[in-house]
Amino acid sequence: MPPPQVFCIAADIVQRLRDDAGALAAVPAAPASSSSSAGSVGGAGGAAGESPFSTLHVRRGDFQFKAAKIPVEEVVATTGGLFRPGELLYVATDEADVSFLEPLRLAGHAVRTLNDYLPAGERKRLANPDWVGMVEQVVAAQGRVFVGTYWSTFTAYVVRMRGYQGHAKRSFYSLAKYRDVYATGTERRKGAGWWREWPEAWEGIDGA
Repeated sequence: MPPPQVFCIAADIVQRLRDDAGALAAVPAAPASSSSSAGSVGGAGGAAGESPFSTLHVRRGDFQFKAAKIPVEEVVATTGGLFRPGELLYVATDEADVSFLEPLRLAGHAVRTLNDYLPAGERKRLANPDWVGMVEQVVAAQGRVFVGTYWSTFTAYVVRMRGYQGHAKRSFYSLAKYRDVYATGTERRKGAGWWREWPEAWEGIDGA
């Protein structure tokens, strides 16, 4: 369980994302590419209480599973239809040069990262700077839709938190082969399964 301060800072970021999404909604959206408008989950608009933004985890850095380090153009092609046209996207990433996210902007989305809400100079607010990853996990768990990186344990814990909240079926992977394992699958873990999260972590646990 993340420390209380992590939840406090994450809640502040989530509120600011909601505010930004509200401000963007008041401005006519720029035309989006076909990949970001086709088949969007839930259609246009949003249900009451639904997050007005979606989230992604794009792992880079020293990630050893090169098959999951796909170009952002491929992420857009695989998952763009999950997002609403012009929807605000928060991206948790360990890539320092966030210009690599430009394909998401070209698809018609406003893009935000941690630096927009908690720049490096302000992270001293955290009692432990290593908690910054937990802040991003809590924020990412609040997206209307979440798209993560397969084989990433960071992504896996985001999915688990979403499972606790009842949002597991709106959690996806950027790799086409595994994109819909939570949305449509009923697969249960057999043996080791660290590379993704499993429904056993959140289903039927209240009476355990």
